[in-house]
Amino acid sequence: MHADSRIPAARPWAVSALRPAALVAIGILGLVGGPGAGAAEPTGTVGPAAPPAELGPLDVVRKTTDRLLAAIEHDREGYANDPERVYRLVDEVASPYVDYERISARTLGAHWRRATASQRARIEPAIRVLLVRSLSSAVTGYAGTSIRYLPVRFSRGMVRALVRTRVPQNAGQTLSLDFRLHRKDGQWKIYDVIAGGVSLVLTYRSTFVAEAKRVGIEAFIDRLARENRPPARGS
Repeated sequence: MHADSRIPAARPWAVSALRPAALVAIGILGLVGGPGAGAAEPTGTVGPAAPPAELGPLDVVRKTTDRLLAAIEHDREGYANDPERVYRLVDEVASPYVDYERISARTLGAHWRRATASQRARIEPAIRVLLVRSLSSAVTGYAGTSIRYLPVRFSRGMVRALVRTRVPQNAGQTLSLDFRLHRKDGQWKIYDVIAGGVSLVLTYRSTFVAEAKRVGIEAFIDRLARENRPPARGS
């Protein structure tokens, strides 16, 4: 994924699915922190964060947030002036807690189920790049935001969870920002975020399914790869 770490410029088709709810994009990787959301001050490059098996769903959301915002707070100006560095930070810290395979399957529906193993192997990393690239641009502006966590709701069998939060907005308004997680290989992983009642997965699904139906899955994969391609140097 990091053969060329330059961040490709956002293009209308690839990011249009995020427009109905900008905070969906911010929320998917837990980028809004609570009071005192600073872990130990980082002293170097932030390495991959393998999620411990004992972390519950609330811990996943909170601790990912803490680690991201601690890094940003440590060098806010540096991150603000280096989007590639923010991209790497989000990918390294948050991606271990995100189930990109499930997101890919849910956003493409029947097209994913009919896709070959080879096609799926190209779709999932492409969607990962698209999500991380789209979300990383929002990180630096949300440090210090106070967030209220509501009791976690679990499914029967305790295999799925909904981490509910409330984020203060301007003029005394509050935004609901909820994280859907499930257990996969002994870990709790995020597979959807719902901001103000708008689901990231369903928003992407409406765009991706229509495009895959229009051009076919192979052409859809090629187009997604083109959208993720870094621009030529100097462009």
